[in-house]
Amino acid sequence: MDNQKILKLKDFSEDIDEAEVVDIIVAIDESISMHDSVLTLETNKTSVDLGCPFNGEIKEIFINIGDKIDENTNLVAIEVTEISVDASTTALSSELEAELVVIGGGPAGYTAAFRAADLGVKTILIDKYPELGGTCLNNGCIPSKFLLHIVSGIHNAKHLSEYGVKFDEPFIDLRRMMQAKDSVINTLNSGLRSLSNKRNINVIHGTASFSDNNLITVKSNEGSNKINFTKAIIATGSAPRKIDSISIEDPRILYSEQALNIQCVPNKLLVVGGGVIGLELSSVFHGLGSNVTVIEATSSFLSMLDEDIVAPLIRKYQETFNSLMTDTLLDEVQVTSSGLAVRLMQDRNVINTNFDAILIATGREPITQDLNLDVINVDTDDYGYIDVNDCYCTSVENIYAIGDVIGNPMLAHKGSKEGRIVAEICAGHRKASDKATMPFVVYTDPEIAWVGLTESSAGNEIDVVKSPWLSNGRALTQDSSYGLTKLLVDRETGKIVGGGLVGPNVGEMISEITLAIENQLTVKDLSKMIHPHPTVSETIAMCAEKYLKEAVEILNQ
Repeated sequence: MDNQKILKLKDFSEDIDEAEVVDIIVAIDESISMHDSVLTLETNKTSVDLGCPFNGEIKEIFINIGDKIDENTNLVAIEVTEISVDASTTALSSELEAELVVIGGGPAGYTAAFRAADLGVKTILIDKYPELGGTCLNNGCIPSKFLLHIVSGIHNAKHLSEYGVKFDEPFIDLRRMMQAKDSVINTLNSGLRSLSNKRNINVIHGTASFSDNNLITVKSNEGSNKINFTKAIIATGSAPRKIDSISIEDPRILYSEQALNIQCVPNKLLVVGGGVIGLELSSVFHGLGSNVTVIEATSSFLSMLDEDIVAPLIRKYQETFNSLMTDTLLDEVQVTSSGLAVRLMQDRNVINTNFDAILIATGREPITQDLNLDVINVDTDDYGYIDVNDCYCTSVENIYAIGDVIGNPMLAHKGSKEGRIVAEICAGHRKASDKATMPFVVYTDPEIAWVGLTESSAGNEIDVVKSPWLSNGRALTQDSSYGLTKLLVDRETGKIVGGGLVGPNVGEMISEITLAIENQLTVKDLSKMIHPHPTVSETIAMCAEKYLKEAVEILNQ
């Protein structure tokens, strides 16, 4: 038939050269929609779902589970019923209508759109990027954690030599590493496409701007759409903040997006900014072989945290990095034949030195420049973040804002929670938001996690109890005796009001303390909970028992 197509691997993905078939999701004579999964492949030890490029019906399957395939292998034959019906390829130069328009396809935006659609709201999702997922999925959380996982393996392999297990020096194939990273991202992109398609969400890729309080124009290279809407949610996210004094453009001056797509590892790297992003990416580059110097404009790294929680991380970086410098500013950068000549200012002292690359990680700023907020009189603060009330409503009653675009904390899980809440408000299923307890994690080596009050921010009615990991069996077996767990307890009620941890994988442990705060549990409640042995989570129970003077593994004071 003229409308029957035989699809090869290269028709699904240009990034995969060869793979193994681990699952065949479709069957002969089965109808399939655009972006529905056809096959699951394994490439570079990463599973990837292939989404169908159009609507149709499966007529023949040429491969079996376990087959090795390459880009020219015939996979399936599909009788095409409709090629351009997906929401993301909506005909342009048209006028559309929706009960709800969500601008931004990151965790805040797609969560809001998915939840609203589940509640029966006719929803259009607009994103200026070609794939959903926002910075978190495409250029932030997911790729950075993938690379941190890689360097953790390198570090662990080196450390095992102290116990008599030795490996050759690692050979780093950056091209393959980036392909594997992109494969993970593509898998998650495909999942979002499939979920939006199955929810009948109209996804439009283009730049959105408000014409009035009920009309949005979306422009792309193909044309424009006008969308009449009842309610709108702004979830356009944030972008790296640039340094005004650095006006030159050079491929060796990196921001987070470029840093996560590196083509070569610089020998000498300057990281400007000692916050979460700067320290996480410092770990990546150091693990891959860079000689790292980190500078911070303020007097401390991760200044929002208690010093005892940050101290093990700083000690390790002081031992392994080239330099950590506080109260230091990047004053000037000049391009030379041998690299980048920089001038640093530290306590009025001038430091002139050279680097092969510079990573700028001095914070982020809201993405609002294309929205025409002034046209609809949406209020913003002095830094450009959108002002919202307790229900995330802006100064315009039918327009809401969520995620990074409304300011700190800039966390994907915070944006997702806000997206769910606002979708339910827009659908009439709730009238108010619930202020949930927000956990934080810094994915350095070691990790840092905290929730609720910190010791430096708490008042005099708070008690602090700590459990060093020096005597924890699990910590000793994994060489993390430097770790620390601490709880903050309301002195009058005994309720847990804060907590912090530093050590390997503490991001997986912080949820227990978060749950305790959210449900107003006391130290007595925590002491009753049986923690499996040997685990580092036992240090949480140890804190509670220590506070109650009921600990048996230490002398109670």
